[in-house]
Amino acid sequence: MTDTRFPALEVVMRVPPVLVLSLAFSAAPSWAQDLEGVPDSGFWVTEVGYGHDFGEGAHYASLEYGPMWPVAERIALGFAGHLGISDQQFYGVKPRLRAFVSDGVSVDLGAGVLFGGDRPAISGHLGVGLGGTLILTGQLDKRTLLYFDDDYRSHYEFFLGAKLDGKAGVIGSIIGGVGGAALLLLLFATVEN
Repeated sequence: MTDTRFPALEVVMRVPPVLVLSLAFSAAPSWAQDLEGVPDSGFWVTEVGYGHDFGEGAHYASLEYGPMWPVAERIALGFAGHLGISDQQFYGVKPRLRAFVSDGVSVDLGAGVLFGGDRPAISGHLGVGLGGTLILTGQLDKRTLLYFDDDYRSHYEFFLGAKLDGKAGVIGSIIGGVGGAALLLLLFATVEN
């Protein structure tokens, strides 16, 4: 059902996946890190992402920033600070592993406890990086929710989506921040009138 009080909101809610995909396909190849193996020194994870739970229709936007270091040929370990927004805000630190499978393809694993919401959530993701800029991801969250009968129960959400990494992730973060601020100003202006 469409909320006719905020017609612009429906349009804005459709923007994140379009924005993520357009940035991913327009990202310059020079932004990709050297994928002939793990870089000789550490590097930064700078990701902005969007996921959609097709079962429940929920959306999940996230930012992840943190250092990674090579520990073996084509393997890097590190951690990233995580900020996620769904029906609630979540934050935490996720240990991460990145394996460079071949030139231009990597596999990312990350898991951790996220705080925010009613109770902490356990979150894990698996991503396949393509070209050092685009990462296709699946994220599983286990949350404990308080139901109407005052009973806490486990609730699982599975999000499929994409993340931008490297300079594209930084630019996506800036665009998302400016877009979020504009959305808030639009909503406050609409509520006041």
